[in-house]
Amino acid sequence: MKAETGLYICDGCLKEIRQGGLRYCVKIEGICAPDCAEQENGVTDIKKEIDFLIGQMKNTPECELISQVYSERYYDLCPRCYKNFFDGPLRNLHEKNNNR
Repeated sequence: MKAETGLYICDGCLKEIRQGGLRYCVKIEGICAPDCAEQENGVTDIKKEIDFLIGQMKNTPECELISQVYSERYYDLCPRCYKNFFDGPLRNLHEKNNNR
């Protein structure tokens, strides 16, 4: 995150990254990966699949539909946060889920 002063702020620890200092830009993309359509006798019924999907989408706001298919995030990280991120970006999720 770029501060108004021209400095960057680490999105991990919120410390300033001085101009000319080492920082890392991380882009994360999340893309929906649905299972293939069901097949009957080895042939996919495309019309049936489209009708089913339209029925599911009718009462869902457009912004929610878009976020279910594609999301992206950008982060500025200091060297320490960058290393921690790439050492185990899902570690916090695993620890959180195992403590329930």
